Amino acid sequence: MESTRSIHVLIFDGFADWEPAHALAELRRWGKRAVRAVGFTSAPVRRLLETERPVAAICAATLALGRARVLDERRHTSNMRSYLPTHVPEYAGAAHYVEAAAVRDKHVITASGLAPVDFAREVFAELKIFGAADEALWYAMFKEGRIPEAAI
Repeated sequence: MESTRSIHVLIFDGFADWEPAHALAELRRWGKRAVRAVGFTSAPVRRLLETERPVAAICAATLALGRARVLDERRHTSNMRSYLPTHVPEYAGAAHYVEAAAVRDKHVITASGLAPVDFAREVFAELKIFGAADEALWYAMFKEGRIPEAAI
């Protein structure tokens, strides 16, 4: 059985490696998680959610969650409101779409491809990687591009 300390990242042709970069770097460093690359299929997503393991998707990865019907009953976001229905005919979660950089609901994290820092922040919160003060410090540094006095 795979360790609960592992993080799985979906790799596919066209994968934008910079989108989850902040999250993966800190999950390895601060979260002491092993990062595993996996291929594409929707079946494991359903099994992970049944065991209440977090699933996170940024940019085009939100399409996979739409196809797997994961977004039908959860608050979520993506690249823009029209993105999911345009690319996923079976998408039925429009009533739960939130205009936000990143959204976390019922162990599912979604984000716009333009929000890698917000995405990482929601992943960290779901996995309880940082305490509140460290999370605020990390976010200020990477979102606002400044080193807070507390970090010096």
